[in-house]
Amino acid sequence: MTLLGFGAIHTSFGHAFVLSSSPSQSESIPKSPQQVNVFFSESVDLRFSHLKVLDSNGKQVDKGDVHHLQNDESSLTVSVPLLKDGTYTVSTNVLSQIDGHVTDNAFVFAIGEAVVVPTNVSTTTKSSTLYLPEAIARFPTLLAQVMIVGAAFGTLWMWRPLSKITSLADSISQIRTKVSKSLAVYYVVASIILVSSNFAILFFQAIAINGSIIDVFETRFGTVLIERSVISFIILGLSFFELRQFRKNKSYSLSKMENTGFLIIGIILLITTSLIGHGASSKQLLPIIIDFVHNLVASLWIGGTFYLAFVLIPNLQASTMNWFFKLGTISVWIPRYSALIVTLLGTIFITGPFLLYILEDNLALVIGSLYGTFLIAKLTFAGLMVILGGYSSIIIQKQVVNSLKIGQVIGNKSINSKFSNEQSENERKAESIVTKFRRALVIESILGIALLLSVALLVNTGVPKSELQNQAQAATEAAVQNVPYETTRFLDNGTKVNLSISPFEVGNNNFKVSFLDMNGKPIDVESAELKYRQIEESIGPITVDLEKQSRGIYSVNATFGIPGTWDMEVQGLPTKQNMSSIVASFDNLIVKPNFDQLKFNVTEYPISNTTIQPLYPIYDKSRNYIWFGDTIIGSGRIFAFDINNRNYIEHKINGTNIVTLMAMDSKNNLWYVDPLKKTIGSYDPSNNISKLYPIPNYVTPSGIAIDSNDTIWITSPVSGEVMRFDPDVGNITLKLHLKDKNARPLAIVSDPVSNLIWLTDEAGKLAKIDPSTNYSITEYFPSGNKSLLSPTALLIDKASGEIYISQHDGHRITVFNPLTKIFTDLPIINEAGLPFGMAFDKYGNIWVAEHTINKNAVIDTQKSKIREVPVKAPSPFIQWLTSDSNGNIWFAEQRGNSIGVIEPSAGSVVQEQVQGSTKSSTSNTASIVKLDINYQNFVAPAILVGIIISAFMYARSIIDLKSNISIVKEQ
Repeated sequence: MTLLGFGAIHTSFGHAFVLSSSPSQSESIPKSPQQVNVFFSESVDLRFSHLKVLDSNGKQVDKGDVHHLQNDESSLTVSVPLLKDGTYTVSTNVLSQIDGHVTDNAFVFAIGEAVVVPTNVSTTTKSSTLYLPEAIARFPTLLAQVMIVGAAFGTLWMWRPLSKITSLADSISQIRTKVSKSLAVYYVVASIILVSSNFAILFFQAIAINGSIIDVFETRFGTVLIERSVISFIILGLSFFELRQFRKNKSYSLSKMENTGFLIIGIILLITTSLIGHGASSKQLLPIIIDFVHNLVASLWIGGTFYLAFVLIPNLQASTMNWFFKLGTISVWIPRYSALIVTLLGTIFITGPFLLYILEDNLALVIGSLYGTFLIAKLTFAGLMVILGGYSSIIIQKQVVNSLKIGQVIGNKSINSKFSNEQSENERKAESIVTKFRRALVIESILGIALLLSVALLVNTGVPKSELQNQAQAATEAAVQNVPYETTRFLDNGTKVNLSISPFEVGNNNFKVSFLDMNGKPIDVESAELKYRQIEESIGPITVDLEKQSRGIYSVNATFGIPGTWDMEVQGLPTKQNMSSIVASFDNLIVKPNFDQLKFNVTEYPISNTTIQPLYPIYDKSRNYIWFGDTIIGSGRIFAFDINNRNYIEHKINGTNIVTLMAMDSKNNLWYVDPLKKTIGSYDPSNNISKLYPIPNYVTPSGIAIDSNDTIWITSPVSGEVMRFDPDVGNITLKLHLKDKNARPLAIVSDPVSNLIWLTDEAGKLAKIDPSTNYSITEYFPSGNKSLLSPTALLIDKASGEIYISQHDGHRITVFNPLTKIFTDLPIINEAGLPFGMAFDKYGNIWVAEHTINKNAVIDTQKSKIREVPVKAPSPFIQWLTSDSNGNIWFAEQRGNSIGVIEPSAGSVVQEQVQGSTKSSTSNTASIVKLDINYQNFVAPAILVGIIISAFMYARSIIDLKSNISIVKEQ
């Protein structure tokens, strides 16, 4: 099995990160390429790897024929059709053939006149750099193999000196059997952890590749995992066998050969660990050997501490052995163990830095990386373990030796009653010393567990270069001038982070970040970076290093590759040492294409029956239908337009005259109003079942809404009422009136998030009904002498919670913010149009029906821009709009006898070529942490000092061991 694992040594086991690509990141090319090629740092598994090319609308435009380029398994290529000028995003998701890590990456290139301003961008995602579930799953296997190797070697190492002390022979034999039995149980626990961890790794690996367990076994990493699993089950079987032997024979004891067997199997297990470690990422045998030696000595150190803390010392403490012999045993074990540890530490002082030097010789890059963060944590825990070990080796050992010397005196003069009393007192002191030693070992073991956890996280991160492999040229100093997006985040410590993005649209943008204290003064920041991620397409996060402009002010030019929702995080490292890092999140940023360059494709679908007057379209996501009612008197029909098949389906509703207002409940049933018959109707399209419910004759509904409980709400302007209709009861169960007796409720809408009901009053007010407070009503007015002029329709932005109000006679849309209680007017629409129904498109722009002309208006709410899109029919009389799941806008032409759709799309993102030179990025290092540290000059002296200290401590331990053995022998 080991030879099988060594067969893969020539291949890198580090994360598969992007080395280069064609087209390259941020490159602007004159014409469309025939294919997109991406080259990785190691072989990737084609079956579980993906390469996509997306246009500026987020639509995948490649041919889907992903394959290796010229049989090079460390590459992926995909063909593309003749691409139009514009900006394109390349997104990769690949599985390393060896270590099983899944890494994501994204970059942008441009064709033709479109220009991508080059930035110092690294696009490897944090989840790629560290897959936390897998790291947690691998932690127990590291713990278990350390337990096995450390205990097996500890057993062979710790007992040998005691055999040379005749006076201890009988006493030691009393606990040797108990220790062996405890060790067998210890092996069983470790092997169960080991086997369970292998299954956990297998499970999370299957999730990571979005495949099955069988799929995992078919990967190269699966081969190593099979080897580890076989070894694990062998250890489990041997452990249970040994435990069974103790049950058969109480005097049974593990032999030297049996412990040697456990040690050998554990070492083989460590070899497989090195085969999937960072040492293999250099594709050389020497780093793997160094990594193995490093892991072995660390296992002997930490595992030996576990063995002492949980096997040896507890059995020694619980035994009936004479206190002098207990301390005598400890006096031998402490220097014996210390001699081993200082030797191991000396080895670690050599192998650790040398291995790190092979992986990355730039210390600044290491410190600034996620890898470096976990490395520092690992070294911190190791340092604390060394301090505790020193405490046991120096302080506790001194107490042990002093007690032993007193014991010699007492032993020689035990006939004296005074010395007998002193012996009793020293027995208590001896017990206290053993307890303190055990407590120190337990604390040291806990630190060892924490160290192993940091190792698990470290092993599951990429080497430092993998976090910066895609750094391109530094950002150009030319800023893009346009209307910016600006916002501020207030942090708990009083710090403020201001973010400005200009022009805040798909394409090149200037990001400006200000770090301010509670008084608004700039904070000294040593370095800063920006991370942003596209949510819908799961692109990024893209990491950009910000460049300092002045004290506390940073900026960079970077690119939004596609429109949609982006999450952004700003991180700043303050110069002040005792000040924590500044982290501010800016989530749910809606990035749109350039509004002026949007293209709109309008398609109308005439209805063959000219007697139809479609009115109120609503979208049915479950069926991908557009439903609308017929307002021809006596028609009694509801129609569905099948978007997939582009045809109409007629549904005749018995007992119905006309269908005006419509809504859909959570069960995908239609609810509608027949104002002539004075009924509310429900229709189940799946079963062709309709029901009619009478409403009062004085009621003529003007609005309908369905809340999250599937309760129906209607407004009645004539009676001034808002009515709640309960479908379960089949009747109106609540009637509400606004404060003004002359109020005329018009539009109504339900907020699915807060479950609030919002409605308008024809007199120019907005009102809120809160079911949670006994249906209390709160009314809102625009400030000053303004009022809402004929607020005919309402629309809720589900993301922000803002209310959009269509002012029919005010010729504009007004936005109400429920948090600030502020009304904001958008630009005036064509005064001949009279705005009516509204809907949002795929880019977050709001569309408004202009029902008295043959146009629909579209408004960019962020920049307060407006455009009009005409339809072919001269007098369509469009009142209501809806949008489908693709963000297309659908409308019903009541007098045009058609249903129509408007499909927005982004045009070419054309930017003027920025003149002037750019700052070149000379390396991948300084952009993260600007430290000028020479690795050789820093580490070489540290290694030398470490070796000298280890040699000194080893000599001291040997001297102490010989001295303590002499003291015990003299008793």
